[in-house]
Amino acid sequence: MFWGRSSAPILFQLPPSVEFDANGTTAFLTLLREMHNEDVALEPRHESWLERGAGDLFTEFRVARVAADPGVILDARDPAGWDGIVYFRLHGSPRKYYLACDSDFLGSLTRRVPS
Repeated sequence: MFWGRSSAPILFQLPPSVEFDANGTTAFLTLLREMHNEDVALEPRHESWLERGAGDLFTEFRVARVAADPGVILDARDPAGWDGIVYFRLHGSPRKYYLACDSDFLGSLTRRVPS
């Protein structure tokens, strides 16, 4: 579920074993932006991606960091990175792969979207 423009973003989900590497990430995002200028969301699942350098690259290259619920990285439950879009990956919480999206729950998500 995402909030943003009319077209859906490309989503990249990384395995938990992939650690943040500034040079590799810069090279990838540079190439990506040469080929694709639409919205991008990235879901890193290693805690090293919470470092400031990763967030700076997300902003520089217009990449939203996914807010995952529940997330492999506990501190990554809120959207971050570029704020042009917000992307929530809802796996179900507290029961994984089960999610009841009632109006109260959806309302709580909209309050987490930056204005």
